Amino acid sequence: MNVLELSRYLFLLGALPFIVLGVAHAVVTPQTPADKKGLSPRDPAVRDAMARDTILLTGRTTLWLTWVGFSSQVSAGQAPARPASAKSRSGRSLCMVRLAPR
Repeated sequence: MNVLELSRYLFLLGALPFIVLGVAHAVVTPQTPADKKGLSPRDPAVRDAMARDTILLTGRTTLWLTWVGFSSQVSAGQAPARPASAKSRSGRSLCMVRLAPR
């Protein structure tokens, strides 16, 4: 077995826990307020309020849909966006656009 083949297997072995946890997260994420799965709010009133209330950005998107979308994004292994104040190792800002002058 050469080094390239070994590195390929080690990469897959290292990715396995993230794949398993991502699938488990997707399985326990409820898709509708009626689903009672591991990540559902315990209080039915909270579930109903999340399904009814919309966000300020648009009147069509409910809090429930945004929460399910965020959970699905995390399950797929996509980290949420970094805040604008995030810095790289060199100390440079990772934000592409500055919203206010310094």
